[in-house]
Amino acid sequence: MRNNKMQKYAILMVLMGLFAACQSQPQPVKKVASPTVPARNTVPVVPLAVMQSRDGIQDIRWTVTYIQHRKAMFFNQTPSLLLQSNHNRVLGHTGCNALYGSYQIDVAKQSLKLNTHAGHQACDNALAQEATLMDVLSRVAFFSLQRNSIILYDADRQILLQAQR
Repeated sequence: MRNNKMQKYAILMVLMGLFAACQSQPQPVKKVASPTVPARNTVPVVPLAVMQSRDGIQDIRWTVTYIQHRKAMFFNQTPSLLLQSNHNRVLGHTGCNALYGSYQIDVAKQSLKLNTHAGHQACDNALAQEATLMDVLSRVAFFSLQRNSIILYDADRQILLQAQR
């Protein structure tokens, strides 16, 4: 009789385990709606709008091509500038170090004043270009746009830097 009771208990435990296993199967994955085609019973996902200046100079990554008529060199990154219009922030790269700071611009007068700083990583042979670039950026007073290029000038309208989109 004890054996019969143990068998019933064992069968009951196995059935309870199987029943519990059926209840714990993973739920099917629901598809997320794409921004252009909403799926049934979902909220459409809309990308966050980013304000972008339409003046042709701000919010564009400019690749520095010439610094005081000398070809800009690549060290561990391409020298570049980005003027972020939403915070008047300058970001970029000297070719060796990250570049950051602030700026003031008057697009109608084509005037530009940069206040920039660079990181302190050492790169072989990059110090001269970085020093020249930082000096040039501190002297920028004006800019002009020519197709896909920007030219930065000092107060005497001497070319300091050229960059391309």
